[in-house]
Amino acid sequence: MWRRIPSVQASAYLSNCSKGPGRSQRITTCRMSNESFMKSTALVLVSLMLLTACASTRVGRDAADINNASEIRGDEWNQFADDMVNAIQSSLPFQQAIANATPDNPVVLGMGDITIRSDNLKHVRRGADGQGKFQRGMLTMTQRFRAKLVNAYGGLVVVNMDITGDSADKSERSTLINNVREGARGSAEYNQSTAPGYGEMRAPAFSLERVVISNSIEEDGDVRYDYQLNLKLVDLRRGVGVWEEVLDLPKSFERGFFGG
Repeated sequence: MWRRIPSVQASAYLSNCSKGPGRSQRITTCRMSNESFMKSTALVLVSLMLLTACASTRVGRDAADINNASEIRGDEWNQFADDMVNAIQSSLPFQQAIANATPDNPVVLGMGDITIRSDNLKHVRRGADGQGKFQRGMLTMTQRFRAKLVNAYGGLVVVNMDITGDSADKSERSTLINNVREGARGSAEYNQSTAPGYGEMRAPAFSLERVVISNSIEEDGDVRYDYQLNLKLVDLRRGVGVWEEVLDLPKSFERGFFGG
């Protein structure tokens, strides 16, 4: 551990140069004090350099602070979302569904459950908004995924905003849908040709289930954080899973000489 020299102690080193009964002794005392002061200063600088070097994180080829290893950054959630889009677009069941889709008969996707499994309490601890860091991160990831997927197909892929999984975020469901049905349908205040009729809503044909897993492993002074995003596409009409994908994000924190 590094030690800090108080300003009073530093002043004492310097004041010794002017003390002593004789000139020779004053010079000797001054030299000894200056040498001690310089050695202590050098020790502080070396210790600071070692401490700075002891907290480095390897994320791919990048070096980052340890906090970026124990958590998933915003750009990494975005990369997960982009990888989700690429993965589902390359899946055979999705390609077959798109091939048969039309603007009047689009592929309807429902947002299924979000499950978080982590041994890091910071990931699951809920804040004032009732959400944990991973919940907010997964919400950001899902919103980006949904926007890119829907916009890529010009109406051939749509997302049901009325029915979601039990653990899906509330933002993935629109409360206005029910409000309009209950408030406008059959009301003399509204033109009934603009009110939603019966049998017009489209049930989701597929559900996208999301599970994020975080594991931390310590070995030989290094801590490795493994993040895994599991995706599952479920055919809701037949009740079977038709496609799965696993996306990995390994990150490691290398401890320095002091274990920092």
